[in-house]
Amino acid sequence: MKKMIVAGLKDVLKVALLVTLCFIGVQMQAKENKAEQAKRQAKQELQARQSYDAGVKAYETKQYKKAATYFQKAAMMGNSQAYAYLTKMDKLGQGVPKDWKQKLEKYYQETGKKGDHQSFEKLGDMYTEGKGVPRDYRKAIEYYQKAAEKGNARAYNKLGLMYYSGKGMPRDYTKAFEYYQKAAEMGDAKAYNNLGLMYYNGKGVQQDYQQALEYYKKAGKMGNADGYARLGDLYYNGKGVPRDYTKAFEYYKKAGEMGSALSYYKLGAMYYSGKGMQQDYQEALDYYKKAGQMESADGYTRLGDLYYNGKGVPKDYTQALKYYQKAGEMGDGVAYERLGDIYTEGQSVPKDYAKALDYYRKSGESGDVAGYYKLGSMYYNGHGVEQNYAMAMTYYQRAAEEGDATGYYSLGVMYQNGQGVPIDFQKAFGYYKKAAKMGSAKAYVGLGDLYGIEGGAPGGMPRDYKRAVEYYQKAGEMGDGVAYRILGDMYISGGTPVEGGMPKDDRKAAEYYQKAGEMGEPSAYAMLGDMYQDGQGVPRDPQKAKEYYKKACDMGYQDTCASSSDL
Repeated sequence: MKKMIVAGLKDVLKVALLVTLCFIGVQMQAKENKAEQAKRQAKQELQARQSYDAGVKAYETKQYKKAATYFQKAAMMGNSQAYAYLTKMDKLGQGVPKDWKQKLEKYYQETGKKGDHQSFEKLGDMYTEGKGVPRDYRKAIEYYQKAAEKGNARAYNKLGLMYYSGKGMPRDYTKAFEYYQKAAEMGDAKAYNNLGLMYYNGKGVQQDYQQALEYYKKAGKMGNADGYARLGDLYYNGKGVPRDYTKAFEYYKKAGEMGSALSYYKLGAMYYSGKGMQQDYQEALDYYKKAGQMESADGYTRLGDLYYNGKGVPKDYTQALKYYQKAGEMGDGVAYERLGDIYTEGQSVPKDYAKALDYYRKSGESGDVAGYYKLGSMYYNGHGVEQNYAMAMTYYQRAAEEGDATGYYSLGVMYQNGQGVPIDFQKAFGYYKKAAKMGSAKAYVGLGDLYGIEGGAPGGMPRDYKRAVEYYQKAGEMGDGVAYRILGDMYISGGTPVEGGMPKDDRKAAEYYQKAGEMGEPSAYAMLGDMYQDGQGVPRDPQKAKEYYKKACDMGYQDTCASSSDL
């Protein structure tokens, strides 16, 4: 009996050993397959890079057909920069075959059927981005699933992105998390970064900055620049860690050196604002330039701003225009808005309202809400188009709905003045309130007007000078010179320029006019000129009066120009 048990145990052990050896063999085979796969991928990426570099060389020497051939080879191997060149060359008619997009799709279809999971992934990319084919998220998902089933980690990550953003199906954070986890387990660094984002934003999981930090660290260590960039954000904003600008700078620098244009942009922003280091516009310019060269539209826009405002470089509207145009071509809404401003004001170019209108429209469509507000202002003022209050209101409404305070403020103005709509002080009040909550100083001026000069009007607010003063004071503290000028008017006349309601105080009036003038309100300097000329609230001083008249004149207040030279 004992012998039988021992023999039975030996058989069991043999089977167990055999199973273990098989399992080890399968694992080793899987490791070999993964290693082989990584080797093949690295080789393909190198070949794609070589073809791309050869294409750039040919393009720079204007050998367009040769360049197109190299770029097509590189694009077929998944090089997105080559694809961008082909798109650009196609637009400019530079030797690219008309059917190059169809050829690319056909190539991916054929290689995908032969078992190349990367081809299915690239087809998914084409349908996601609408490159060479109509954008179709459902088709993209099908191809990503095919690629994922064949062991493509990036495809799992991209499926996660589709569920996270709700493209092609209802948004599902739980599924997005599952796909990101699968991709991360298979060694995809981007997936670790995306898991970090989910914890950072508390989407589909409990918000946990510490967990986000761990995932960002993993992503960064695996070579993902975005992981280090996000770590920089955590330290910059003090989320889950004490705020530390030095550490933020270090992580942004690491990310930038690994190819993150956004991180170079953020380094530029740190130098521009002087956060964590001494303010240095020249350093800001260098980092913005690096970001721009890495195809960051934000980088080019900020470069434009530096030249536009003369920060770290001499003021140069032509250079600003050049950088704004570059950023605009890349779809940056803020750059389009700035271009609209340049053509509205005629800086370095002839004034052209039609062009400005077009740029503001592009700006709004590219996601910059200020573009819609400025488009509304063109219709409001009749610049480049026939004056049209209804259209102005439409664009102001659109800007407001997308979170623009000036949109709400402008709607308030139109209801207060009855422009394109019947006068409605209650509606004006509502819009001013919304704009004020969003930080609009002008809206506080509007609220002050409703209780002050408009107070007591039928259907309006009761006249309440105390409340009006409070609103004007708030606006002034937020940097609105007009508010301080109105306060000056109220104190000089005792209430409003028309009637009383509060104690008259010429000295206080002079103080408010001084503040208003320093904030760029020329009429306040004109009033100070009158006060010094007449000795009202201040000692009589014709010389000082002349100085204030000149200041007002230099700021464009024509009424004082004669007085400044006559006295």
